[in-house]
Amino acid sequence: MASLEFIRGPSAALYGANASSGVVNITTKAPRDSLGIMLRMTAGDLDTKNLDFRRADKLGRGWYSKVMAGTKNSGDFTVSRNPDGFDQIPGTADDLEFPEYHLIEPLDEETEWCLLVGETDCLPKERTLIREQDNEILFGTVRFDKYLADESVLTFEGGISDIEGPVFQTGIGRIQLLNSERPFFRVSYANERWNVLAHYAARKGDQINLTQALHAFFDLLTDTKRYGIEAQGNWNFAGDRGRFVIGAAYTEERVDTADPDTGNQTVVLEPLETNRQAVFSQFDWKVNDYIKFVFAGRVDQNTLHDTQFSPKAAMVYSINPKNSLRFTFNKEIQVANYSEYFLHTRIASFPLGGFIRFVCESPVLERPIDCGAIETEDGFVPILAVGNDDLELEKTAAWEVGYSGLIANKVLITADYYNSRNKDFITDLVPQVGTIMGNLDGCLDSEGNPETDPINCPINNDYLPWIEPDDWVGVSLVDPFGPNTLVADALRNAVDNSVGGNSLGFRLAQDLDGSTVVVGRTYTNIGEVNTQGVDLGIQYFLNEAWNFQASYSWFDFEIIDADLEVQDILLPNSPDHKASLSASFVKNRWVVGIAGRWVNGFRWSAGVFQGEVPDYSTIDLTAAYSFNDSTRLGLNVANLRDTLHHQTFGGDLIYRRALLNLTFDW
Repeated sequence: MASLEFIRGPSAALYGANASSGVVNITTKAPRDSLGIMLRMTAGDLDTKNLDFRRADKLGRGWYSKVMAGTKNSGDFTVSRNPDGFDQIPGTADDLEFPEYHLIEPLDEETEWCLLVGETDCLPKERTLIREQDNEILFGTVRFDKYLADESVLTFEGGISDIEGPVFQTGIGRIQLLNSERPFFRVSYANERWNVLAHYAARKGDQINLTQALHAFFDLLTDTKRYGIEAQGNWNFAGDRGRFVIGAAYTEERVDTADPDTGNQTVVLEPLETNRQAVFSQFDWKVNDYIKFVFAGRVDQNTLHDTQFSPKAAMVYSINPKNSLRFTFNKEIQVANYSEYFLHTRIASFPLGGFIRFVCESPVLERPIDCGAIETEDGFVPILAVGNDDLELEKTAAWEVGYSGLIANKVLITADYYNSRNKDFITDLVPQVGTIMGNLDGCLDSEGNPETDPINCPINNDYLPWIEPDDWVGVSLVDPFGPNTLVADALRNAVDNSVGGNSLGFRLAQDLDGSTVVVGRTYTNIGEVNTQGVDLGIQYFLNEAWNFQASYSWFDFEIIDADLEVQDILLPNSPDHKASLSASFVKNRWVVGIAGRWVNGFRWSAGVFQGEVPDYSTIDLTAAYSFNDSTRLGLNVANLRDTLHHQTFGGDLIYRRALLNLTFDW
């Protein structure tokens, strides 16, 4: 990398929607800035075997080339969460009484397996991993730069990566990546004033949901393509006191998640094709040697939402060349992603067939009914997590004040306070019913009357209440010791009793095509959430060899809603406090660093994973020794003290990992 830039705070004015927390801007090295050959071999814990190669050449007549390729093979921290063990047979010696979290939990306080889908403070039962401790990544890129007579540059770059094995935590459960191919291509033209870029990227992936309650293996297949073009120009004026930037961008995306064997979508509701376009501008003005203003704005148009304008304003006051104060104000829009709008996938299955057989074979059935009137898959119907196409845009207004200064050429201090107001905050997956966020529009009670209590209504009422087949209407189960029960009501009660019903947010419903499903989770908007925080940092340069750093962050949020139920399910998934301390030594042929981090415990809530993340701390060690200008030996030890911990509820239990690398440059 040539540079790594962190732009903090809402940044929609220049980077567009969904940059509400900031932007990481990475610039790679041009071929002529990295001429030669580099070969790096890495090995270590988790059976790691990595190989990285880079070669950059001067081809002549203004042409330069760069080739990069590599392979990464290793295990990871993911373990199978199958309570029946590797043999998948209950009652054998390899059965698991508790998930892996019991290794760090007090006796009688172990995290348990969830008995029902949607329970909290437990972990869903899963299948044995398809690929266990076997991750493989292959990648390669080729780049050509042509320097023209006016020092402008024409760049062509393309590449592909292939990934197999990793497990990711999502709101619908843990997903294992069986295969993912990601080709890309870009062409750009840049000179002192103009930069024009055209790009293409695609991803074809085969993932599988590991949740055991799905009843059958359920692949999540994705095929996405993105095309885009962007151009921007800049001008300095008034003796370089002012600078003006203007640009425009167009992007088109296509998403298809169909299973080629069945034609059914596996992740989203239907194939999607969207486009977005924007114009943006920035104006910088240096009033004098002390004060500088920055103003920026962006207009976004998108097939997913109405046209939006995002402004930005900032002022920097330079107390002297080494100390400055800054103030920024930003407005930002957060657009729901494809999952939040259009998700339509399974988080479990419900054994509806067993209930129907029981009823059909019951001697107390008032009269025969058509047992095939409800279509099932081997006796099961899906329990779904669904998107919500009625979501509003999330809007954020944030301001920040900060200071940075260098004292005595030895101490660098940064201090920032930020405050933001988020309206129509988009939640993670939450229960479809049983919360105060239910949608009253068209909602009826069991007697068909308009419902007035949102807790009894679904959030997304595109999924209508289940209606019994015509052949079932009015048919009862005869109870000689009490009132008869309608067959349809008995089925609703069975869903309530088996998967938690309203208590855990599930509802027997009609899918959009009218088929029978159980809808368990969806998304919604919350009226207002306020956040604020403080970031402090200090860096001390003791001498040319020694460098010490320390940081501290405080984060606070407030939901403008007094209902405790909302506060239980809407969480930032972030700690109130975290801190770090590090030291580094660079002299002669040695580079050594040690860094520690502490994170305050917090509660995590994201879809099916809801529970506590205890305090944790880690210490990392890095070291490198250069034998000469072309050979270097390096060591990386993450979590040096081997303090077992998890950083999200539902995430892997992490322990120490040491890697040794040998690099050759020539």
